[in-house]
Amino acid sequence: MLFKYDSNTGLPLEVTFVDLQLVHEGSVLADLIHAVYSSTTTELRQNHLQELITLYFNVFNEVCLKSNTPSLPGFTLESLTSRFQSGKVLGFCFGLLMLPLMLKDETVDLETVEEAKDFGELLQTAAGGNNVMSPIVTKRVLQLAQEMHQDGII
Repeated sequence: MLFKYDSNTGLPLEVTFVDLQLVHEGSVLADLIHAVYSSTTTELRQNHLQELITLYFNVFNEVCLKSNTPSLPGFTLESLTSRFQSGKVLGFCFGLLMLPLMLKDETVDLETVEEAKDFGELLQTAAGGNNVMSPIVTKRVLQLAQEMHQDGII
């Protein structure tokens, strides 16, 4: 994410998502759900989820217009909102996988990780090497689980 800050207050004015990790044709829904559930808190989602979905929808269509590319067939705000609600289980999975990695106090150099490690071992190494999560990760994962339970997802 790229942020533009107010020079007087230091507060963020704008944010732009730049995703160059995997260049491929994919699902706008999966990208949106990944961003929302790996980068926001339950409180923010409870208070501003529809605003985030609307912002994503509007910016997506603005970029299509500026790049002279037609938007997706049948891509309406209503369809995106409905599909987002249906895809929350994916958000739960993204959150469970990403929160322990993103909220770590220190990083792991993936270049030095042994090639023979399987994905589970790699996640365990990246998440701290033991089964104990930090208090902030525990809090965020529990809040996510409670949110999904309240939404009838789990």
